[in-house]
Amino acid sequence: ILAQEISLDAPGGSGRVAWEQARALAAAGHTVALGVPRCDEKLKEEEKREGVTIFRFGDPARRRKLGRSVSDVVDTPRFVKQMLAGARWDAIIAHHPHVGYGALRVASVRRVPLLYIFHASAAAEIEYEGLSRPGLQHFPALFLKPIFVSWTRWVERRVLRRANAVGVFSDYSGKLLKQLYGFTVRKKEIVRLPMGVDMDRFEIAASRDAVRRRLGIAKNELLLVTVRRLVPRTGVRVLLDAFRVMRDRVGGAVTLAVIGEGRERTMLERYAKTLGITEQVLFVGRATDADLPLWYQAADVCVVPTVAYEGFGVSIVESMACGVPVIGTPVGAIPEILLALDERLLADAARPLPLADRLVWFAEEGVNEDWKERARKFVERWYSWERHAEKIEEILEEKIGRAA
Repeated sequence: ILAQEISLDAPGGSGRVAWEQARALAAAGHTVALGVPRCDEKLKEEEKREGVTIFRFGDPARRRKLGRSVSDVVDTPRFVKQMLAGARWDAIIAHHPHVGYGALRVASVRRVPLLYIFHASAAAEIEYEGLSRPGLQHFPALFLKPIFVSWTRWVERRVLRRANAVGVFSDYSGKLLKQLYGFTVRKKEIVRLPMGVDMDRFEIAASRDAVRRRLGIAKNELLLVTVRRLVPRTGVRVLLDAFRVMRDRVGGAVTLAVIGEGRERTMLERYAKTLGITEQVLFVGRATDADLPLWYQAADVCVVPTVAYEGFGVSIVESMACGVPVIGTPVGAIPEILLALDERLLADAARPLPLADRLVWFAEEGVNEDWKERARKFVERWYSWERHAEKIEEILEEKIGRAA
């Protein structure tokens, strides 16, 4: 398995999926090697966890200097050559286009069946969000953006063309894939994969009051939590606007906890100050693997305010596994999940006022409903890493196996 990141090293939904997929396949009895670029000098280059051998490759300093996409294309081939020299691999699963393309630069890889996981389009996200590189000034970024978008689209197309099968996690992702790369994938096997959640880790708290005491949250506060990468696409600015409207309309003790890091954090903190809500908004930063379930468990409701390109939304099922409902915007795959549970949880649009309307409804009415068992059972029924591993095995045997 190749991924640009994993949740053990850095926050992110696709990195969570890559790691959980590796764990599930190892638990099913497979020999799994997980290759990921090393994003920090403190991380071990090789370790074994829960049956998965993790290899971290490349130079973190060069990755910070060149940017992760370019450095991953450069560093991945050497790692893959070493791996192929030491063992015969039955299949490669690639989670991100740049590491996938880096692997394809090795001639011998082209004989190994490849399953590509299409979370969303990296090119489309760059086109929407722009470039984010430390030290890169505004005008050079504007000049380089169309070049980088075109290059990333070319990289995605090359990986898709070579893949023996393509996995997606939602109908939305499948439609987006065909919309952007219809000609390239017209003869490909595009398979809907079950998403999963670690039900042992993300569980209903025995005592929410005890969890709140640990986190420093008052017992009687209405707590909203959002777990987001702080970039334009994830809509945290829209949420701040909606939260201000909700606070003014419902009054009382209400807090919004923003969990996550990203290039917009400083701007968002300033914007919260402009709105006059700094005392009610906590910018927590990145939560550790141990603390993340606690923030869900402490919450009355989780909010997913995405404004563009949500291939699935891992935080939705993580929150629900903890018995906490989720309010979201009608973007990407979010409606596919929320409408299956309760249509009242979905805002009419990814804008402040429609989102505020749902937050006010929850504060005045929804909070009084019993969501715990309902949300938990919903996840237990539909989302399982075991079922995910079984589907991966089916793909490898029935589709990719033909190319072996």
